[in-house]
Amino acid sequence: MPEGKVVVIGFGSLHGDDQAGWLVIDALKKIDAVASRIILFKSKADGVDWYPVVDNANLVIFVDAVTSGSVAGTIHRVSSESQQGDGFSTSTHSINIMQSIEMAKTLDYLSGKIEFYGLEIASTDSLSAEMGNAIDLLVDELVENVVK
Repeated sequence: MPEGKVVVIGFGSLHGDDQAGWLVIDALKKIDAVASRIILFKSKADGVDWYPVVDNANLVIFVDAVTSGSVAGTIHRVSSESQQGDGFSTSTHSINIMQSIEMAKTLDYLSGKIEFYGLEIASTDSLSAEMGNAIDLLVDELVENVVK
């Protein structure tokens, strides 16, 4: 497990696959080894309610539904700052997530390592099977790489 404060922020809404970030947080909360060691936070679509939660965090992991034209259910992992925001949109929120991250850095809320997981959206009408599978895979990956 990474040293220091670790936070996972899940972005979402009530619209189909756009729930992805929230559903990842819900799944992680059910795993005692995760919920007792990592701060888990469901963010509203405004994109700034998470700032106080990440203050002084050593690692912040962001999870959101994205649109890039990739196959539905694809998990995009972005860990370098040069890649953040390249190739996909998170525009269902009132502020773009990558813009919100940059603002948090400027305001000194966010100074540790950042990882972003974008789950490729298939539907805004209902949760797709592809998204359900992607959520399961991502939860397993986070448990393996962040908790252990």
